[in-house]
Amino acid sequence: MRAALEAVSEAYLEYSLEERQAEIRTGLDFIEAQLNPLQSQVNQQQQRLQVLRQENNLIDPDSKGGELSGQTSAFTSQQLETQLELQQARSLYAELETELAQSAEAGASSALTQNARYQRLLDLILDVNSQMAQGSSLFLENSEEMQTLADQRESLYPLLRQEGQRVLEQVASRVRELETRDQALSESIGNINVRIDQLSEVSRQYTDIQRELQIATENLSLFLAQREALRIDAAQEEIPWQVLTPPGEPSPVSASVTRNAALGIVLGLLIGIGTALLLDKLSDFLYTPKQIKDVTKLPILGVIPYYEELEDSASTAHVIAQSLQMSRGAMSNGNGHRPIDPAFVEAFRSLWTNIRLLNPDAPVRSLVIGSAVPNSGKSTVAIFLAQAAAAMGQRVLLVDTDLRRPSLHGHLGVNNTRGLTDLISASVTPHQAIQRLSKEDYLFVLTAGSAPPDPPKFFASRRMQSLMEEFHKTFDLVIYDTPPLMGYADALLLTARADGMVLVSRLGKLKRSQLEQALEDLKVAGVSVLGAVANGSKDRVSTPYPPAYAPQEVVGEILEPSHPGQQN
Repeated sequence: MRAALEAVSEAYLEYSLEERQAEIRTGLDFIEAQLNPLQSQVNQQQQRLQVLRQENNLIDPDSKGGELSGQTSAFTSQQLETQLELQQARSLYAELETELAQSAEAGASSALTQNARYQRLLDLILDVNSQMAQGSSLFLENSEEMQTLADQRESLYPLLRQEGQRVLEQVASRVRELETRDQALSESIGNINVRIDQLSEVSRQYTDIQRELQIATENLSLFLAQREALRIDAAQEEIPWQVLTPPGEPSPVSASVTRNAALGIVLGLLIGIGTALLLDKLSDFLYTPKQIKDVTKLPILGVIPYYEELEDSASTAHVIAQSLQMSRGAMSNGNGHRPIDPAFVEAFRSLWTNIRLLNPDAPVRSLVIGSAVPNSGKSTVAIFLAQAAAAMGQRVLLVDTDLRRPSLHGHLGVNNTRGLTDLISASVTPHQAIQRLSKEDYLFVLTAGSAPPDPPKFFASRRMQSLMEEFHKTFDLVIYDTPPLMGYADALLLTARADGMVLVSRLGKLKRSQLEQALEDLKVAGVSVLGAVANGSKDRVSTPYPPAYAPQEVVGEILEPSHPGQQN
């Protein structure tokens, strides 16, 4: 027996060593197979980068772009200076040409005044004129002396005109020189701009290659590091397992069935209790209104019983229609539908009563129905709460502010062609957008309307604030159905301008961590939370209730002109 045990232990040690090494070898083989393609990818991207640099004679597109931009700025500055000089030269040429055409003795132009030879000839002519003026008092005009002075003056005029033309030609040459320079600078700037345009495409290719090279290099480095780690593991696995306790001689054991059974029962109970406690500790869901109250530290304004028909969207619209008929006092027409439970409707009447009693001196005129996460029954609570308040004589406006996933129009069976977003954009008036469910009801609804690109921007606008103030004056109660708190700021923006928020929590569907996060967001925003509603409670007491009421189709009707609401 001992020899058999020793043989089994040795065989197991050898098998375990081989099994562990086989796993490591498999990993190493896979990595080795991937290294060559990865290295090829790195080499290929490096080659592409090298070719791109050689073809475009650059090292880095950014530095090359900066260099070209600097050249463009320098050439542009030089061109501006050249164009200024060219304009001055052309003006000088025109001025000089006009002076020379008008008089042979012109000398006012700056080009002529700066020419010493022209000025000397002009001085000689002026001197001869002076002599002739003096001699005219002594000699006759046709005298030999006067004729000599006249001939001398006439001999100087051609020289003066010749010198003037020479100065004019110098200015013209300067104009041509500046024109040539301006054209050369324009061509240089155009060539640089072409190179900049080409560089933008090169820069895009350079960026793509750099990104692909970085990814390939990171993958290669990762596989190389993993290969080294596996090699280290392989070296460590070379040491086989050891037998801690060698096989020994068998010894008799006294077993007690009764004692083993008792120990098994006790151990089973302990394991069961521990498992139950562990599951309860790990469970993050909230199942009772007390848990909601303990987490939120808020008053529980209402506990809404679980209603199976509300789990289906089609059934939800039917239940809401039934509730509307109940509020109008319509009796059942025996159509075979399951009657609505008045105890369910009574829960919302109790909820509305509790909200009204929060502060009798300053009744709630506008409130936001919010929830931490989606699918909390928030829209259903908003609808039934609005019905309960309307049934008690309040003029109630139900506003769908969930512009991302509007649902009130589907539940109430009204159209959504014109709604809140159209009011904010001022494309329609409140009279055109607000719908009245029927002439007998005090319940009005404003659907969401067309979906905007940025809902928080709408809610933060002055137009939205003005609309909320107008609703507050026109209706006794305004209820806003909002998106969930987690991930969206819509409800926080609306609550800041309303009397407060009613926080709806779905029992069995909401996690403690989610509710705590929503409460933290509300605390940071500094908005008022009136209380909490526990929705979907299965701990309910059945009570007698009147006969069921038959549902009828709800027909939307455009709101007629309304007067300021009265508080009942």
